[in-house]
Amino acid sequence: MAVNDLLRSLEQSRFYGTLELKFESGRVVLIRKTETIKPETVPYRNTRGAEDVGNGKQRG
Repeated sequence: MAVNDLLRSLEQSRFYGTLELKFESGRVVLIRKTETIKPETVPYRNTRGAEDVGNGKQRG
């Protein structure tokens, strides 16, 4: 796959992450793709152990 094709497909798929290109003698020889997953809400537990959805308010 050509680098241009890879960039186009990542753009079309709305890729969120890092793309690292390694060059040798002016040519791309390695490509490292690291995808980052960005959840819309991050659930966590408050100090009482009740699960919350990240809005700072305790349920129940």
